[in-house]
Amino acid sequence: MFEAYSPSKNITVAVKRTTKAGDYISREYEILTKLQGSQYCVQMLDIFYSQSAEGKKSQNLVFEYCHDNLESVIQRAKKENTLIPIEHIKNYMSQILLGLKDCHQQQICHRDLKPENILVKEKT
Repeated sequence: MFEAYSPSKNITVAVKRTTKAGDYISREYEILTKLQGSQYCVQMLDIFYSQSAEGKKSQNLVFEYCHDNLESVIQRAKKENTLIPIEHIKNYMSQILLGLKDCHQQQICHRDLKPENILVKEKT
């Protein structure tokens, strides 16, 4: 993942670059398209393709920017020898379960659910 700036939208975004295999639309793109509008799943803002100097094609998914992930929150609390407030834990759990509900309603099974894949946004 790369942090980038979108001048057209005037926002910070995250870009995930993966090597493109063939001319097929990626499974990740298809899933993210189905989850557009979910309040509890990261939003894909754009997609574009690029080509390396060696001629390899890359798919670039542009996401809303999230400043942190749950793994970092947990590790920070351990390092600082503090507890994560119960209100935060309840909030995280509620949002995780609502996100899973949105996935399951679209017949999507998340196969890699772990703290580092749970994104945390600053409150706006």
